Amino acid sequence: MGVPGKLATTSELSDDQIDLDQIEPVGLFGVRPYWKDGHNTGIYGLSLLRAICPCDECAAARAAR
Repeated sequence: MGVPGKLATTSELSDDQIDLDQIEPVGLFGVRPYWKDGHNTGIYGLSLLRAICPCDECAAARAAR
C-alpha cells in the first residue's frame, strides 16, 4: 500500500489496487473511492471526473461549450 504524498516505486499495480470496492459521495462536490486493497486516499471532484470522462455523452457536452 502506498503512502499519501509519496510516489509508489512499483511499476505494476495488483488487481486489488485497481478493483473498486465501493464509492461514497462527499457532499455535493465529489466522490471517495475505496479500493479492494483497503486504500481510500483522495476525493475526486465531480467536475474533474466529468472533464476526463471518455464517454460519448460527456465528449459531446465538452465539444458544445
